[in-house]
Amino acid sequence: MAVSLSLLAGAGWQFLDDNGDPLTGGLLYTYQAGTTTPQATYTSSSGNTPNANPIVLDSAGRVAEEVWLTVGVNYKFVLRNSSNVTVWTKDNIPGIGDSSSLYFIQSGTGAVTRTVQSKLREWVSVADFGAVGDGVTDDTTAFVNCLNSNPTSAGFDVLLEAKTYKINAAALYFTRRIRFFGVSRNVTVLDFSSCTTVVNAPYNAHIIFVHSNNITGSSSFANPITLPAGWVGTYGEMGGLFDLTVKCNPAVSNGNGVFYNVAANSNNILVRDANLHNVVVAGAATNLQTRGGTSGPSGLDIGGNSNNGVYTNIKAQLAVNGDGIHVNGSDANANLFLHPDASSNDGWGVNDASSLGNTYVQGHTAANAYGAYRSRPSSTNRSSFVSPYAESGQGTDNSNTAYEMNTRAIILGAQGVTPDGDFPAINAENDGLVAHQTLSVMDAANTEDTGGTFGRLGRGLLALRTTDGLLFEVKRSGSAYTSLFYGSVATIEFHNTSNGAINNTRPNFPNGFSSGTAHAQTVGTAAPTTGTWQRGNVVWNTTPSAGGYAGWICVTGGTPGTWKEFGAIVP
Repeated sequence: MAVSLSLLAGAGWQFLDDNGDPLTGGLLYTYQAGTTTPQATYTSSSGNTPNANPIVLDSAGRVAEEVWLTVGVNYKFVLRNSSNVTVWTKDNIPGIGDSSSLYFIQSGTGAVTRTVQSKLREWVSVADFGAVGDGVTDDTTAFVNCLNSNPTSAGFDVLLEAKTYKINAAALYFTRRIRFFGVSRNVTVLDFSSCTTVVNAPYNAHIIFVHSNNITGSSSFANPITLPAGWVGTYGEMGGLFDLTVKCNPAVSNGNGVFYNVAANSNNILVRDANLHNVVVAGAATNLQTRGGTSGPSGLDIGGNSNNGVYTNIKAQLAVNGDGIHVNGSDANANLFLHPDASSNDGWGVNDASSLGNTYVQGHTAANAYGAYRSRPSSTNRSSFVSPYAESGQGTDNSNTAYEMNTRAIILGAQGVTPDGDFPAINAENDGLVAHQTLSVMDAANTEDTGGTFGRLGRGLLALRTTDGLLFEVKRSGSAYTSLFYGSVATIEFHNTSNGAINNTRPNFPNGFSSGTAHAQTVGTAAPTTGTWQRGNVVWNTTPSAGGYAGWICVTGGTPGTWKEFGAIVP
């Protein structure tokens, strides 16, 4: 018990009567301040052994032991003589150095006086609840007590030192706006590597941010979250984790690291070693599957609403069977992920299976076995990937797929392994990355002179898949042209100048052009002998000579139709 030395009778005090003589056999009673309710005092700073109440003074009027008071409790002292006649009463007596009786005032006009205790309680520390953080001692109880402290508060911030905290015996439930602030990831570590107690299935998480509509006893969903008895709070919206590492237990079957079932805000965290997914953002979800639906629980009815969260510098690595970052459900949309980093996960680096989509800015992925980025095959998911970076060598368990995009995803400025419908690192829902109504704009400088499968318009590629399923692209074609392709056919070409820019004064139509539906024009050395043509189609002669003709015109449509010379050239 925390105690402090009493201001009255603390150590070696001698009490005197009104004549100045020792109060031999006097009686010192102690009560709760302002009451007649007895309140114990203690014989030493350990706070283990209480004094008698009343304390009987010796022949010299002194207390036989020291007098220590419970920290945070004010006392009333009543001194009586040996005949039990009151000598005096002193009320509201604190211990020496008790923060509730020391005062603080901020500098500046309008500052008010506060107790030191109220000032110090602006922040909470897990050390306040006995956390050791030596990487060996089990700090589970300290963390649980911390999360359930200040029961009337809607939320508070918690400080964690540059230590490793072992949490061996419980999951952590964020049921109010509580934010954990460490020093930096890999410096402040929450180590669950020996913990097998997780949130109930299908969540199986070490840390969960709880939504009030998804709690056992009040939820209409089939798979709600079961809170431990007596847990304080029900709604963890905008709680978060900052500047720390979460180390998971990879042996927990289908275990997840951090599960956001509500909109939250986290920054600069590393989550690693989960058995399934390292980071989950899910609301109104029916599955938590990865690897094309072959791994992870399905047939679920999860509630919650994790729309509109903000996640910055989230690093997720070494998931044993699942994704680095997994987003799922019809209420897991409009989240912003800034600088997500997912590496060495068995599933996808980033797997967005939300209903409407989310935004990912300047992400990085590497060494993910099933691929770098995935956007759910869906007619409604419109996830945006801005300047995503994908290291090579990903998707080794999935035909070397780096990107798997749905029909409405947007990719802007891809780097590293770049998404392109002809590139083997891409596997889209149907037959390429850029599916119907999908826009892809990327930097292609690293292949501008190789004639590779993606080129550049100035410094980039623009690709749009039309409703008939064919790509409509502007890209570099070898080193000589920037071309407009429809499907695999170059319809318009522009000569490149020496610096790769476009010379737009002389467009070339390598496969002809048309003026109206029946007036297609192309070039050749003779009238066509194959193909289907319409009346009015023209073939211009590419080898005109004196006495010859300017070209040929189709006068009867067919295969190849009837062709006649026109435009006689003077001999």
